[in-house]
Amino acid sequence: MQKITVIQDIASSLIPKEDKRYLMLFLQDILTVYQCEDLERYGVIYYLETEQDIQDYSKMGLTQSLKETPFEYCEIVELENRHETVKRLFHACYVVNNDFAIDIFIPDNLLDEETQSQFEENRIEGV
Repeated sequence: MQKITVIQDIASSLIPKEDKRYLMLFLQDILTVYQCEDLERYGVIYYLETEQDIQDYSKMGLTQSLKETPFEYCEIVELENRHETVKRLFHACYVVNNDFAIDIFIPDNLLDEETQSQFEENRIEGV
């Protein structure tokens, strides 16, 4: 599990290249909006790398499993790599309060069918 609050967290990680590129753009957009260099005051991004990471939901600040967490929204991000194959990342956002949110990114191959179905049911239309 990668905890991300600054660009360097992504740059120095072993996250796959296409995922890393997307996460950097995502984080940079948030940092630009909030005019800061560190997301920590406003939230955190987690990139889950193993099935065990999914089970460690309390380490992400969640009180329930991903299947039971009432996410504000979910989306499926489709990324193409240099071989023109599509990789899907599931992105869920849990709003803790008006000032803090937790964003979670999970490669689709790590999700069991039930969790994947739950995410797809809660995803925002058109994304």
